[in-house]
Amino acid sequence: MSRPTRVTIDLAALRRNASTLRLQAGSRKVMAVVKADAYGHGAVDCAQTLSPLVDAFAVAFTEEALTLRSAGIDTPILVLQGPHTLEDLSVMSAASLWPALSSHHHLDWLSQKRCE
Repeated sequence: MSRPTRVTIDLAALRRNASTLRLQAGSRKVMAVVKADAYGHGAVDCAQTLSPLVDAFAVAFTEEALTLRSAGIDTPILVLQGPHTLEDLSVMSAASLWPALSSHHHLDWLSQKRCE
């Protein structure tokens, strides 16, 4: 059974709110979390709107970050899940993504990549 739930995103309001936050932040860095398709609000549209106003984005998975890169987003992107394999780390590096490192395996992989 489907529910008639609907949300409409006002990108102009998002821009105004982010501008206000940017002013309040002063010289501090601002990161917008747009994981899970910006919580169902459309990650690409939200990121394109927010890109001039934030210093970085955060997403959960590499695939989400690559979607943003494919849409022309060149703002730094932190991938919260980090790499699952050494190959993931290579993909992240090629796309200039910031991997979250949370295990000794990640550090070992970084050492391996550095020696290549």
